[in-house]
Amino acid sequence: MTKRNYLAVLVISFVIASVAGNFTEKRVRVWVESLYEIVTGKPMVSDVTQTDEKGVPFVVERTIGKQRNPVTVANRALLYHDEYIRGDFLQTHLVPELCRLADRKREAAK
Repeated sequence: MTKRNYLAVLVISFVIASVAGNFTEKRVRVWVESLYEIVTGKPMVSDVTQTDEKGVPFVVERTIGKQRNPVTVANRALLYHDEYIRGDFLQTHLVPELCRLADRKREAAK
């Protein structure tokens, strides 16, 4: 076979694998989760993101427990900002609290 034929076979294989992967992902995930539970005796649980009473997110990780993640906090802040810009003023209760937190941190740093 020539290099051109190999390239054509590679491209066709990639396309077929991509299409097949999209249709079988959910089934394979269920199989993997079931196999994991059989082997370890524990269910395969993804990390869960929750928010505290002030709307600041934290991640509940299986091995560590509750923990703040700067990326998760920043993403949630961007979401709140986008909602505020679009006119969803339900998040305005968070702004004064965040300002008070920033003031406390500044005073503690002095």
